[in-house]
Amino acid sequence: RQRQGELDYRLAAVVRDSIDAYLRHHGRISRQGGRRFDFRLDTTRFNVGKQDFRVAPGAHLVVDRGRFYVRSFLLRRGTDKVYLSGAISKSPYEVLRVQFEHLDIQPFNYFLAGRGTRLQGEMNGVLIGNQLLSRPRFLADVAVDSLRLNEDLLGTLRFSSSYRPRGDSLGVAATLQLGKRETMRLKGQLEPVSGGALRADLWLNRFRVAALNPLVQGVAENLRGMVGGKLRLRGTTTEPLLLGKLRLPKVAFTVSFLQTDYNLAGDPVVYFEKDKIRFPNLALRDTRFATEGTLDGEIRHQSFRQFDLDLRIAGEELLVLNTPPTREDAYYGTAFAGGEILLQGSPEDLHVDASVSTQRKTQFSIPVVGGDEERRSDFVSFYNPQKEKDSLVLRTGEAYQEEGVSLDFDIQVNQNATIAIILDEETGNQMTASGSGPIKLKMDALGRMELFGNYTVAKGSYNFNLEGLLNKKFDLMPGGTVSWSGDPYQAQLNLTARYVTKADPGVFLGNMVSTSPTRTEVFLEVQGPLTNPKIGFEIALPRANSTVQAVLNNRLSNEEAINQQVFSLLALNSFTPPSNVFAGSGGGLNQWDLLANQAAAFLNRFTGDYQLSLSYQENQDVTTPSDQELEVGLSKDFFNERLTVNSRVGVPLNQQGGNASIAGDFEVEYSLTQDGRLRARAFNRAVDNSFGLSLGQQQIYQQGIGLRYRVDFDHFDKLWQTIRWGKGKQEKKPSLPRQKD
Repeated sequence: RQRQGELDYRLAAVVRDSIDAYLRHHGRISRQGGRRFDFRLDTTRFNVGKQDFRVAPGAHLVVDRGRFYVRSFLLRRGTDKVYLSGAISKSPYEVLRVQFEHLDIQPFNYFLAGRGTRLQGEMNGVLIGNQLLSRPRFLADVAVDSLRLNEDLLGTLRFSSSYRPRGDSLGVAATLQLGKRETMRLKGQLEPVSGGALRADLWLNRFRVAALNPLVQGVAENLRGMVGGKLRLRGTTTEPLLLGKLRLPKVAFTVSFLQTDYNLAGDPVVYFEKDKIRFPNLALRDTRFATEGTLDGEIRHQSFRQFDLDLRIAGEELLVLNTPPTREDAYYGTAFAGGEILLQGSPEDLHVDASVSTQRKTQFSIPVVGGDEERRSDFVSFYNPQKEKDSLVLRTGEAYQEEGVSLDFDIQVNQNATIAIILDEETGNQMTASGSGPIKLKMDALGRMELFGNYTVAKGSYNFNLEGLLNKKFDLMPGGTVSWSGDPYQAQLNLTARYVTKADPGVFLGNMVSTSPTRTEVFLEVQGPLTNPKIGFEIALPRANSTVQAVLNNRLSNEEAINQQVFSLLALNSFTPPSNVFAGSGGGLNQWDLLANQAAAFLNRFTGDYQLSLSYQENQDVTTPSDQELEVGLSKDFFNERLTVNSRVGVPLNQQGGNASIAGDFEVEYSLTQDGRLRARAFNRAVDNSFGLSLGQQQIYQQGIGLRYRVDFDHFDKLWQTIRWGKGKQEKKPSLPRQKD
């Protein structure tokens, strides 16, 4: 709207962003002769992010032949105030004065988005500039109280600058005060006419590094501690150069993709050189187990942009993995390794290359099911027996992995490591083993994992849990193998597991032989691909006489008979008459044994390293009184699992006529060598009364002691070499299988 000599106008604008910025303005323009125009600001409102500002009415902006004059300009937001007055021109005699009062600096974060920096604080002071349209000069005296960088309190920042006619430069000075301690001091000069040349010195004294966490995001986290030293700032404002060294006492950090937390031990020093930051063989110590290693290498950059890592972590026994199952990784656990790990590439495309061997109590888990959508595994499914073939089903999910991180691990696994394949987390169905073999693990930046190698089982167990009703532990037999050639879920299995109980085979064998409760072993044989292996069972009575064993083998001549007895032994801890899997105990399941299993599983939550087992058994010969027995087992490993003690005691519950006797087995096994190849074993065990002798309360026991030596070999030449020269002359690192391109 135009009046005489004036133009009344309104302006509205919006800038679309994550938080839209709005501008609403009403003002008047008047011409004051020639090319001089006066803009009067009546109403002006706008926002920066979530902060709303307004300009007090009555401000003037005068434009006169390439000069701009500001009068009565007050920008307000609550108690925040910014005053502007003066001129914007080329003249060295005209200045623009900016005064800050209680200004919250958070709106500046809107312009720093994506740079990993968040500022907080209150600014007061004065900024004066002249020759702003030709060769800008600035004088400043500004203070920021309670300055926070990324939520970490740094203290009070004071900054000042002054013009130096000689050399046409600006003198700059800054200090950072936290309490009574000056943590940072900067002093130097800036030469605007020389392309922004810098020449300054920076002193740090117990400066908190936690504020720098966003700068290392993706590679490290939880950066903490303090640094001190002197750095020289050279170069230009667009290509700065930082030279010098910093000491990092008690600085600690967490490696993101490994979740291992380390502190720098001793007196660590980091060197800042041209276009790189160098880490000269720094001593590492993990904060959980105090294992030690070294960090060496450098981080290259181009004027503090485009960072490129070339770091090496090494140690004889260092914590290299500490991930919990809640992260939903394709793998997790606690791993100790000897060897080296290389970190190379940019933070957005980091490649981790490792060549290590497992150490101490490494526990590494591979869950078959991943992701919150499917927490239960259908690994074991019971099908209608009339179906053509049973099969195993795997449900896989996307693996969690730090974005941009790829892995290539060559791992020499030994018996220091325990590997668990988790089939069902809710029921506890999992296979746990310790063994040896070369394994190659690869994972790309999208979380797709590949495994290569052959793993030979030395010992282990498979926990079988059927919907909480049955909880049976199978022991893995030594010599079984798991082989990978790429897809981790297409592993080739060749495993045998054994379940041990005590049962009387007479109910199955009939009156052909005289029997009594004896050690009974159920063998589970798994062969073929992980997703669809062939499963077979065998039953053995190792302590029974030859006649009983021969009759048993004759009766177990077909698969149906074997499966029937296996199910009965697992569910009832007893044999069953032919074609009647639910015979015995009144034609029903042995509910007391189920209860004993559940009680043992509950108590093991509180027994720590001690493993308790409970089993209830009864004589199923209907022609004789029922003999009931509660078997209590206890096992424990000592001296880093080199000494194993197992004991089982059978307690008769209702034997009549004063003939009750307690029979127990006791076994001690000690690994004479660290790799477990040479073992000493001693035992005391009850002997089965297969001939029904009247012994009263007496129990016959058998004792024994012996040595056992195990060696893996492909040819007899290798066996002879091992026996003659020992392990030290053998090749230390078996070669990994070659991958096809």
